[in-house]
Amino acid sequence: MPHRLRAAVRLAVALSVVVSTLAACTAGTPKPHPTGTPTAPPAADPFYSAPAHLGKLHHGALIRSRRAVISSNGISSLAAARTILFASTDIHGRPIAASATVLTPFHSWIGNGARPIIALQPAYDSLGSQCEPSYALQVNPMLETTTLNELKQVLPTGAEIVIPDYEGPDALFGIGDQAGRIVLDAIRAAEQTGLGGINQATKVTGFGYSGGGLATAWTAELAPSYAPRLNFVGVAEGGVPADIKESLSLLDGGKYAVLAVMTLVAIDRAYPGAGIGTALNAVGHALFRRIGSTCATAGAVAAVAGRSVNTITTAPNLLQRAKLQPIFAALRLGQRAPTMPIYNFQGTADQIVGFAPDQALVKKYCSEGVTVDFVPIPGANHAMAFIDGAAGVAQWLEDRLNGKPAAGNCASA
Repeated sequence: MPHRLRAAVRLAVALSVVVSTLAACTAGTPKPHPTGTPTAPPAADPFYSAPAHLGKLHHGALIRSRRAVISSNGISSLAAARTILFASTDIHGRPIAASATVLTPFHSWIGNGARPIIALQPAYDSLGSQCEPSYALQVNPMLETTTLNELKQVLPTGAEIVIPDYEGPDALFGIGDQAGRIVLDAIRAAEQTGLGGINQATKVTGFGYSGGGLATAWTAELAPSYAPRLNFVGVAEGGVPADIKESLSLLDGGKYAVLAVMTLVAIDRAYPGAGIGTALNAVGHALFRRIGSTCATAGAVAAVAGRSVNTITTAPNLLQRAKLQPIFAALRLGQRAPTMPIYNFQGTADQIVGFAPDQALVKKYCSEGVTVDFVPIPGANHAMAFIDGAAGVAQWLEDRLNGKPAAGNCASA
């Protein structure tokens, strides 16, 4: 099997490192922007504005596109980059305009068949538009990392890369149903561009870890009903927060409590009638304002570390309130069976999203006839599971793109 093809699929692994890199986009003094790059984040950039006729467009319809400049490490010499805006739907099925980056390598695809699409979902953990990949990839000086080094190495293999801003225009961190819709619509819109010769028959794979794993898992579940024409041949997901309520309970009062608070901010935005805002005390309101437009930077993590949800509400046990239970249920994975093979890896000692909910998700998929290659990483926490578990992703996706059936190992789940 071609070494460069294997490296191409490793791009999926590399880009998930953006979880820490993109989060740094709020820190430090920005360097001068290369000519042609945006000077304002999406929330202040007219390009991202929804058109007046948005409600008349079918989800996945391409609205507009423009040239993007990813100057780091010579990426612009390897691929043409474009930012695209397209019609999608929010958590309630209402029309929204969402965005993505499309990278078209200047080289032909070197694997079997026509050029495929790899949809990559980096975990950018954000409540503000300044950390959306389509913006951060162009202006964030911190992206001079191994991520872009890998990108430079693998783009000559010819895979079309779609990187969705899957949290949407309101930065709904952790709202997986909406994230999945945006990923699917990003792929559909990319196909409409005709870039790289891709079309409705193009083979599609996806990969994401942590928050990106959540978006990818929802993509797999929603694809059969929301975008049935997409030609998915496999999806790789890791570090998946399969049950948001369980993840919130695990994070509460711990080192990464900021992720729990950020999720509550997003739920409050998506479901204003759930009463989260009215349940906050003065400390809670101040904290929501403080992190309500930021990303999970090291400073934000430190500022909220050790804080319990009980300290920011007027009464204890917010997560048990009746109004929130239907929402948690709606945000729980496992409601639909994917129709493509799944590669799922998870650390057994994951301290951020937990192991048991993901294992239960795999067992449910298996009971519904889904072909799952389940890779538990013994003793690995959230970070180590990515390092250890992602090693098998490249070969697995390569096999799917080359038409090799997935074996599955449901008996071991």
